[in-house]
Amino acid sequence: MFQKKVSIIFFGFVAVLAIFFYLNNGKTVTLKETTSPVNFIDQIFENSDQEKITAADALNDLGLVVEEFDALRVPGESFENEYSNIKQIFASGDYSKTIAESRAIEKTIRAAIEEENQKPKISITFDAGAGLGATQKLIDYLADSRLKITFFSTGKWTEQNTELFKKILVPKEGLINELGNHTYDHLHLVFGGLTDEQIKEEITKTENIFNSLGYPAKPLRQAQGKLLFRYPYGERNAHTDALLKDLGYVSVYWTVDSLGWQNKQTSEQIAERIISKIGPKGITLMHVGSNEDVASVPLVVEKLKSQYRFVFVSEL
Repeated sequence: MFQKKVSIIFFGFVAVLAIFFYLNNGKTVTLKETTSPVNFIDQIFENSDQEKITAADALNDLGLVVEEFDALRVPGESFENEYSNIKQIFASGDYSKTIAESRAIEKTIRAAIEEENQKPKISITFDAGAGLGATQKLIDYLADSRLKITFFSTGKWTEQNTELFKKILVPKEGLINELGNHTYDHLHLVFGGLTDEQIKEEITKTENIFNSLGYPAKPLRQAQGKLLFRYPYGERNAHTDALLKDLGYVSVYWTVDSLGWQNKQTSEQIAERIISKIGPKGITLMHVGSNEDVASVPLVVEKLKSQYRFVFVSEL
């Protein structure tokens, strides 16, 4: 009888150990010296639950830093696959691996964020006033790369190409680009013989069109709270600037004109022109109606993304 009791106790102890190692994935957990047979199993479950909680915390921290990196919209860069893989590891119950890999990748992402934030900033801007060119190709690229652009559209182009207009601003769910006013008819505001009221009408008419579509020209705003405006042909003076100010706008010029609108250069030549002339806080002028402008963007981004951070004009 005594031998039978010993056997039962022995096999019971073995079973408890088996449960212990199963719950902890074979990881050795040091039990407290004061552990008694009465609370032995309770402590095993306590250790297992604590590791799961720690793993969940590590996974949550990783998710937050992935979101922080995604908000930068570094062209072509993402840690979503790594995050997804670690979520699967957590779901499998391998908590120790979840903790180790979450912390390692979190460290890598934080370093990438710091590096990106230290880069000088530049902004890619596109104007729309006439023609479609390769607009759909631009939209596809913006969706795939997540590149930030600031888009200046005329009211007339917006009315004629409303769906393309919307897709440029939101090329993919969760991605919103920046919008600026480019007047209604793309007229000469300085040398076109327009009255002050006609100039204001060119601007406010387009603003009303944007608002009616649910896209006010201020998804992002300048630090001073001004709306974004680009003069047709870059034609401006102190008087038109004063009119803009009265309407709550600030003028956005450029530092590099791609000259794609001349239709004389290849996409490679345009890319080389931009790459050679751009500098910190640089702003490109490009047009959706130019096939070569659109084709040059991936070339520019690939060459410059290691040196510069691509941002909206309002973030410069």
